Amino acid sequence: MNRALACLILLIALLAQSPQPASGRILFPGKRAAQGIPDPTIAALIDQVDPAAIIDLAEDLSGVKPATIGGDPYTIQTRYSLSGEAIQKAASYLFEYYQSLGLDTTYHEFNYGAYNLSNVIAEKKGLFLPERVYLLTAHYDDLPASPPAPGMDDNASGTVGVMVAADILSQVEFGCTLRFANFAAEEQGLVGSEAYASQAACAGEDIRGVINLDMIAWNSEGSSPQMELHAHGSVLGSTAIAALFEEVVAGYGLNLEVEMGIPAISASDHASFWKYGFPAVLAIEDLSDFNPNYHSSQDALENLQDLGYFTEVVKAGLAAFAHMGCLVEGKTGLLTGTVIDAVSQLPIPGVTLTLESLEPAWGYTVAAETNNSGKYQFEAVAGWHALSADGAGYPYTLIGEVYITEGSEVVLDTQLEPIEETQIVFPIALNGQAPVSPACP
Repeated sequence: MNRALACLILLIALLAQSPQPASGRILFPGKRAAQGIPDPTIAALIDQVDPAAIIDLAEDLSGVKPATIGGDPYTIQTRYSLSGEAIQKAASYLFEYYQSLGLDTTYHEFNYGAYNLSNVIAEKKGLFLPERVYLLTAHYDDLPASPPAPGMDDNASGTVGVMVAADILSQVEFGCTLRFANFAAEEQGLVGSEAYASQAACAGEDIRGVINLDMIAWNSEGSSPQMELHAHGSVLGSTAIAALFEEVVAGYGLNLEVEMGIPAISASDHASFWKYGFPAVLAIEDLSDFNPNYHSSQDALENLQDLGYFTEVVKAGLAAFAHMGCLVEGKTGLLTGTVIDAVSQLPIPGVTLTLESLEPAWGYTVAAETNNSGKYQFEAVAGWHALSADGAGYPYTLIGEVYITEGSEVVLDTQLEPIEETQIVFPIALNGQAPVSPACP
């Protein structure tokens, strides 16, 4: 959490209030809302969250024990962004972890003054809607500037939450693209997330939702398990994510009490996404029960007072993210067939077939080409689809609607009528000059 948070907490009563999240059921593509109807697949994913695994990762990040980086032991005594080797080692540790899960992992590099720093981005590409992107994020840098700086609550806790979710969710399929992002230089003013979000905006990325985990491990001994969600009422979709998160906590019976942050604070990486109109929320511990070890060498694992609370917030973040990302749940089937010429009865290679989902929850469109034998194949979510064909020498043809059955193969062969040959007449060039193409950018 950025240093500005401390000031925000003191001034919170003086700030204008933000609109509260909209009530009602929120549906994300491919998944129903959780309230009252928890999904058994996601319930099973939640059950895989292992408190021992959380502690193991936390010990690595906060320097309790040496982490394995590049095959060698290294104790991460600080993750301060301007620490040189230490912050680079922390980035390498995260990169190697996500890469070991089979995720497409990259460094997103940016400059902060004379320092070259790296965000670590891991991606699981969606099966059917890869252009739709959802992010689970946390900053991995910390304070104070001088070691030791374990930064356990701020923000090894959120980083561990992203790592655990990546491990579990990498094992199942999603229709949309999931990204697991750890940002550097949050403590210097959201520098890493600003660089990432601005680049995503310039590239026109379709980022549908962001959950940012920051300071999710502190709960004073004996206090109620409260947490806060901060959503921006004027950024379309932000309050919907917060409502979904709240539904998840209730629907899966997690031992948490969720409150909406009023006013919504902007002192963490979610604000970088708000800036560019991307819907995002901050999930954070109860700020009225503030961690007295904030930004000090005492922000250590041994000083956390409620590890059960930490685990519950990790579960909530994972479950909400799974509901957002178009979980497929194995409900797919195959559509195959052969396309032949209606006159010659020979197979037609190179025909483009387009399969459009008619299910409101999905709404994707995918394409495939016939091979040299005229055969095609689609894997798609079970449900109704429309199939069409278009090929050189053949008119665009709407083949019709087809129901793809879960776990089965549906065979649909089709014949295309060839276009009758006609004489093509080119217009005479004006004044003997060839037509001029328009100037296009």
